[in-house]
Amino acid sequence: MSWAADSGTLAWNVDGTVEVWDTAGARRVFAAEGHKRARSAALSPDGGRIALCGSDGLIQVWSVPEQRRIGLDLDPDLDPDPDPALSVDPEECDGGGRLAFAPDGRLLAVRLESGLRVIDTAAGASSWFSESGLTEFAFSADSTLIGALKRDSLALWRTGLPLPGATESDGVPPVPPVFTLDLPNETPSQLALDTEQGKLRYLRADERTVATVDIGALREPQWSPEPLETEFASPDGRYAVRARGDGDAVRFDLYDLRTDAHLATLPALARSSAGPGDGQEPPTGGFSPDGRLFAYGPSPWEHGDGPVRVRVFDTDRRRALAQYELAGESLSPDVLAPFLVDGKATVYAVNRTGLWELASGRQLADVSSHPTLAVAPDASLAVLGDGSVLALPDGKPVRRLTATGDILAARFSPDGRTLATTDRTGLVTVWNGTAQRRVGVLSPAQGPAPSSRSSPVLALGYSSDSGTFATGDHLGRVRLWDLASLSPLGEPLPTPGDSVREVAFSSNGATLRTQGNHTPVRTHALDPAALVASLCTSLGGGPTRTEWEDHIPDVPYRSTCG
Repeated sequence: MSWAADSGTLAWNVDGTVEVWDTAGARRVFAAEGHKRARSAALSPDGGRIALCGSDGLIQVWSVPEQRRIGLDLDPDLDPDPDPALSVDPEECDGGGRLAFAPDGRLLAVRLESGLRVIDTAAGASSWFSESGLTEFAFSADSTLIGALKRDSLALWRTGLPLPGATESDGVPPVPPVFTLDLPNETPSQLALDTEQGKLRYLRADERTVATVDIGALREPQWSPEPLETEFASPDGRYAVRARGDGDAVRFDLYDLRTDAHLATLPALARSSAGPGDGQEPPTGGFSPDGRLFAYGPSPWEHGDGPVRVRVFDTDRRRALAQYELAGESLSPDVLAPFLVDGKATVYAVNRTGLWELASGRQLADVSSHPTLAVAPDASLAVLGDGSVLALPDGKPVRRLTATGDILAARFSPDGRTLATTDRTGLVTVWNGTAQRRVGVLSPAQGPAPSSRSSPVLALGYSSDSGTFATGDHLGRVRLWDLASLSPLGEPLPTPGDSVREVAFSSNGATLRTQGNHTPVRTHALDPAALVASLCTSLGGGPTRTEWEDHIPDVPYRSTCG
């Protein structure tokens, strides 16, 4: 049985035929007589659509007023053969809570044994949320989030990133959750999402206690299905270069990170729509360790008929310094690392074929792994994605790091005394500055984190004094670490759950900037005084004398928000 409260319609199963009744007029308005013994059904909130899952494992969506089946492409002349993207194991149709429309009536969620499939019934697209063992799910009132419960955890996903035709068997990567929380021994139920208040609620196992979880950080008003403006921050925390598409060109602007003042406009790059991308992928860019130079080039997914151009800009003197033209599609860079060597600009670049020194055009090494590159502050060593450690400037191999698969990200500390690398297991390995000795292995899922699940770390950043470093992973978790003890500093910072692609400290270490693929740059205050002031403001001040005496009478009263 399914009830559409907005329209006063009711659907029920009568001997395998689902009927929809107008309760106000006491009349039948729909009967799915052609569907094979429906085992579960769901009405859209306005009663205009009904989803059915039958004994044959086929999920169908029907227009109730028009008495016709709706194809994913909304073609009224659609061939009656079902779309295979809506076919599931017949056993998946048994039981309640398998199908549900979002409040907007457009999205349909299907709970399967291996996760959730969310289907955009208007656009003909679907997203796959892989999470086995789900017991129930719920949409937020604005249909932007969907949450699901398991016996010992919960997870949230954004619904605004559809993957056309994505199914579990297509090999399409599932959409990652934007929030997860372990709930050991809680057996949660009756999930409810309140995005207006930034709260998530569920009933605990005793069926008397309602738990509330703060998800306010997920209320990101500028979440975009398409990648937003790209920002490159200098390691020393002085500068940022912001790149944005402008028709057939990509514009680059230099800003002072301390004041956010615009300092200069860099020469633009022509953008090509050729290649496997759609012309919207972010460009490649990188600063020298001291922030003096910025090198930038096209996205590695873009290429045209002409040479690939990589430009170098002197940020201190606000002038273009060099331009390199590289022929051939294979030379589109994935990573750029500029340096001043003997007063001349030198740029090391990695793409999917090799490590290059761009000033001379020499290939220093072959690359057959993930296109990762980290260069020591003194430009003496380079680390590649396969773990190779090369001596620069000649590219001679000197050793190989022992890693689990490809290295996804690597970064030397500003003082050159340590190197951090990440791999697909979600672990961060810290080495000494010559990459000869392993110092420690860290897991961003350890410690007082909201979820113990691991996720690849994609972003690494050191403070200017090399005492603290930050990690950002694919699940959107950002953590701070003390380098001396290799231990986490508190809980993960609040984020909108977007996959983190860059983290950067300010020059004085008082703030951390984070950037995701679909959310604007966020600035996190790290200075204790600033954090206390922010907390006092959000709470409207500290406890009054009466409140203090009611809760902690044994401690003398003092003002906590001066």
